[in-house]
Parts: sequence; structure tokens; C-alpha cells
Amino acid sequence: MNRKKVLTGVLAVFLAALFGLSAVMAATTAWYVESSTINKISIGSVSAGVVEEFEQNQEYMPGAEVQKVVQVKNTGGADVLVRVKIDSLWGDINEQGEFVQDTSLDSEKIIIKCDTDNWYYSSEDGYWYYRGILAPGELAPPLFEVFFLDEEMGHEYAKKHGRIVVHMECVLAVEGALEYWNGGVSEEDLGIEYLPDPDINMVTTVDFISPEKGFEFTVNGGDLFANFKNLTPGESRSQDFTVSNKWTEPVRIFMWSDVVDRDELSAEELELLDDLLKKYCRIIITDENGKIIYEGPIYTLSVNGEGDYKLDLGRFDPGQVKKYHISLQLDSAMDNRGLYLLGLIRWYFSAQGVEDEDTTEPTTTPSEQTTVPSTVQDVVPPATGDETKLLIWTELLIGSGTGLIALLVYVILQKRKERQAEADKA
Repeated sequence: MNRKKVLTGVLAVFLAALFGLSAVMAATTAWYVESSTINKISIGSVSAGVVEEFEQNQEYMPGAEVQKVVQVKNTGGADVLVRVKIDSLWGDINEQGEFVQDTSLDSEKIIIKCDTDNWYYSSEDGYWYYRGILAPGELAPPLFEVFFLDEEMGHEYAKKHGRIVVHMECVLAVEGALEYWNGGVSEEDLGIEYLPDPDINMVTTVDFISPEKGFEFTVNGGDLFANFKNLTPGESRSQDFTVSNKWTEPVRIFMWSDVVDRDELSAEELELLDDLLKKYCRIIITDENGKIIYEGPIYTLSVNGEGDYKLDLGRFDPGQVKKYHISLQLDSAMDNRGLYLLGLIRWYFSAQGVEDEDTTEPTTTPSEQTTVPSTVQDVVPPATGDETKLLIWTELLIGSGTGLIALLVYVILQKRKERQAEADKA
């Protein structure tokens, strides 16, 4: 047998095995793609201010009626309850231009008539409480609009300076808020009835388009949860969202969160942020059947979380749409210093190719006491069907190797025959 032909045959078999292996690997290697969107959470601030209309540095005679309008405006972003205390003072202005109270003078010589229709007076603490809830930007009806100077004021008040000092406090308008003030005032006294905030009637859609184009978020400029706006500690908000596969092949989709521009935060801010996401901000995600698929802190459902957990939403066949419901709960003990950091959350969705045989259900959500399944811990989730691919590769390698060994044995035996034939001729 010609040696060149033998070597050519061996090479042909080897190359065929190599190309066959490459073809199988190419056919079974899964792709992976991810897209993200910022969840523009906004936090409602609690603040209010006193608004006055009054002309300063005027001289008044006993019995005079003086125009002075005192109101309270909600300058924050959340509903508040308001109370006001009024102190009337007499005194002098010292050389430094400071007011010095003269306690020997009767403060009741300044007579103030307050609006009892819109304001409730508590004799237990001396505060006037606004009868109702003050919405963001709302101006409460005036507590009073004029005051009077007593007609029986004596000469000891001559050249004295009178002061009306308005002390204002506000608190977030949530159930039980009046207990913070420890006053003898109830919701019934103020005519207050707390109503839940209505959810925004919108559904965010997350559509997987293709491995080349990734995902599209089709609501409010990419804002995933448009209802999570103007949140305050102790509040809970909910919203629906759908996830669909618009590609021509089945895919598996995952969901998780991260923090935008984490590298730009200081060490103190990072510590505060992690504390908020671990302790005070919890989310619950349910599927269209009402089954809870995740319940826990935002921190756990994050690539920066201790478990690096990615929520497996399962297999999506071409054209399939799944509906989900997400609730965000903020603990009332949240630190106001770090509320703005919640606006830095970014949500990620990833998709990967799957084998037709892969119909496994999504992994059950982890709790804070359980271990996150390893199948969703990697930065790039492992392709489903890897064991099948490994088996194919192994079988191909074994088959190719067996064929190659058989061919080499054949060549060796053929060589021996040729040598034996030459020896017999000699």
C-alpha cells in the first residue's frame, strides 16, 4: 500500500473528525444578551413653611386692629399634617439689634382671633392643628388675618416692641402620625381619613426582540416602574409589567437589579445605600397566577448582593407573553439622608438561547435563610442543555478516536504484510 495514500487517509479522517466536532459545537453553543433600564424612583420630602403678610416696624396705638396674615404651605413632595403654636411677646431691642423679652409685660395684651373652622385648638399642648391633610404645594387657610392691641394697655408698653412668633411643625400624613406629637388630638377631631394612593393605571412592557437588538422597554422613556414616584417611608406601591418574546426562537429570560454610578458614591453613601437596600426596601414579585416568585430585599435580587441572584422568569416560546405584579415596600424607619439614593436603581433583563427540550420551571425565589441556586449565580447564566452538549462532544471524540486507532492498526498490519512479502521474494 502506498504510504502517501495511507497518510492522506489518516489526515482526511482526522480533519473530518475535527470539522465535525466544530460543527457540533457551533450548533449547540448558546448566545447571551442583556439590556437595562433605570427605575426612576422619586422620594417624597416632608417639609412646610409659614407664609406671612405683614408690614414690619410700624407703631400702633392701643385698640388698633393690625393686618397680619399667617398661613402654612406644604413645600415638600408628600402629604403632611400641620400644627402651629403662637407666642406673643413684649420686649426691647438692645444695642446689637436683638430682641430681648420683658417678661413683666402681659403677652395677652396682643389679642389674636384664630379661624376655628379650619383649625382645631388643643388645650393640652397649646397647638392649633390644621383640620385636614395638606397636599404638596397646597396653602392652608389662614390661621388668623388680624390681631388687636388691648385698649387698656398702660404707659409701661410705650416704646416697647411686640412680637408674634409662629412655631410650625409638620409630619408625614400616614395612619398613626398624630401619635408622634403625643397630643390630645385624634383623626376624628381633625376630620382626617387616610386614603390609599391610587396606583397608576399603566403596564410596563419588556419585549425581547432578538439576540442582536436585545430588549425594548415601551413605557415612559424606559422607566420600568412609573408608579414608584414620590414615595415616603412606610409606604407601599405596586405595578404590573409584562415580559414577552418577540423573536422566532425560544429563549430563557432573567431579571435582576444594580445601582447606577456606584463608583461615584462615597464610602459613607455606599454603606448607607447597602443598608437601605438590605433592611428597608423590600419587593414582592408574583406571576400571573398570583404565585410569589420573589420576596425579599432589593439587595438580594442584585449582582452586587451576597448571593448574586438573578430571578429566572423561565422559558418563553416565540410570541409568548407573561404578566407579573411587583410591589415595593419602604420601612417607616428609613433614614431620610439616604432616600435620594433609591433613585439610582437600574433593572436588568437578560436572555439566552435554549434547547427545545428545556421546559424546566423557574427556580423558586430564595429567602434570606436559604442558599441561592447555583444555576443563576454566574454573571453569564450557564446555557441550558450543557450536559447534552457535553455528551455529544464526548461521543464524537470517542468515535473519532476509535476510528483513528483502527486506521493506524490497519496501516501497521499492512506494513508488516509488505515486509513479509519482500522477505519471501528474497
